[in-house]
Amino acid sequence: MTTTSKPRLYYPPSHTLDTLKAVISGSHTREQIADELGISPNTAKNKVHDPLHLGLIESDGEKYKATDEARRLVQLQDDDVLEDRFVDLPGVEGVLEKLENGGATAEEIGRIISFETESGAADTETFEKYGRVYAQWIHRLDLGEVEENNSQSQHPLENDRGANNPRVPPQKVIEALRVMDEVETRAELADRLDHSERYTQKILTTAYALKVAQTERGGGFTTTKTGRTLTTTSQGKQRELLRDNLLEIPLVQAYCNRVPSGEFKNKAVIEQVSEEYSLGWSEGTIRTRSQRLYQWLIFTRLAEEKKQGTLEATDKMPRGNLPDP
Repeated sequence: MTTTSKPRLYYPPSHTLDTLKAVISGSHTREQIADELGISPNTAKNKVHDPLHLGLIESDGEKYKATDEARRLVQLQDDDVLEDRFVDLPGVEGVLEKLENGGATAEEIGRIISFETESGAADTETFEKYGRVYAQWIHRLDLGEVEENNSQSQHPLENDRGANNPRVPPQKVIEALRVMDEVETRAELADRLDHSERYTQKILTTAYALKVAQTERGGGFTTTKTGRTLTTTSQGKQRELLRDNLLEIPLVQAYCNRVPSGEFKNKAVIEQVSEEYSLGWSEGTIRTRSQRLYQWLIFTRLAEEKKQGTLEATDKMPRGNLPDP
């Protein structure tokens, strides 16, 4: 008896994005996609697998058409489209839950995906192969950090307390702190804030990283003394408190140490950090992380916006004077 497995991603996200760009630009058949990408028709057939299962392209016999969401992703750079489709795939919610509750290696991720997609995988090498693909999607979408298999040490930019970079704007954290101690679960907090549970988790991990909230036994959470102060003090004091704690995050330390004098491109500094720390961040990951940090640099007065995408450090930014992670 044979069974049909559930959809599983075969390739890293860059393959999906390349394929979508080809289809959107007018390549509608396997042969046209192959010509556009400089690959064989058989490889092109494999390339369309992931965007098809993500619902970003549709097939009509031998022709492919990009959906409106695919165009939104490519033309407006709306990564929320990709995140929503990825999280809905079999096994992904379970993987993200494991990452949030202690972490997971590529092998462990692969085992979850194998089970949930009802694949025929049964050996460690295959589990790791599956896990490495999904780890790149998780990394690309900034949904968590995957541990290295059999590694006893963590990357110097990892943050034991929470996210290794702010994942939501400052006001989202402050809003959450005002009601955090009135609820007991993430679902209740999401309901109070009128956000999805997934977005609420991003708020929580940012709050943990900034030491304005902390986890409790049983999966709960509570505000810290600093967090409670933030909800009752002036905006000036909020900026000061968040600035001090932001500068304790390893990624922010590495960033500040590489900020040049005068005006600079925020994205260029993130690219430099990625290169010097051998992070291998994709263009999309660099863009997402630079956009998120941008808001915090301005809110905490570590930098001033000179024009869109261009900043200048203030005297509050300790350029080159922080310990390099």
